[in-house]
Amino acid sequence: MRNYIIIAARGILVAAIIFWTMTIFGFSAEEGEVSQSTSDLITGKVIEIYVKEYEEMPTYRQEELWNQISFVVRKIGHFGEYEILAGLIFLLFMTFEKVRKNYKWLIADALFCLIYAVSDEIHQGFVAGRSARIRDVFIDTSGAITAIIISLCVWHFVLVKLFKAAE
Repeated sequence: MRNYIIIAARGILVAAIIFWTMTIFGFSAEEGEVSQSTSDLITGKVIEIYVKEYEEMPTYRQEELWNQISFVVRKIGHFGEYEILAGLIFLLFMTFEKVRKNYKWLIADALFCLIYAVSDEIHQGFVAGRSARIRDVFIDTSGAITAIIISLCVWHFVLVKLFKAAE
């Protein structure tokens, strides 16, 4: 029975990874104007919530602040997309007992995310109004590595210790 649960979990995780890579691809396939309008919605909400004096600012300062916050919003999006991807891959790898005993496979998780980030930026370079940026590859990979480190800490310090305490 336990084997069926593990196989089902692996199937679900593989499907989730495929779905998420397709989601990232879809975001990158959006033309520049569409992508910017999505970012602008989020930027507007951030300003509405956190910058109470925005309406009283001079126009040049509003534009400056808008551009700064928009940049951060877009880069957090990159970071977060790849955190999720790396986290899903981490969970898949953890379903294999041999992998759990040797953490070298973490490199494969990060490497997959790096390669996907490079391919995604290349793809984005062919979309109208978008461009490929090496900086975004670094941001994406940083998100993946962050997720791997957080996942490993949670796995090791929480779950492993809980299982040992239950023995």
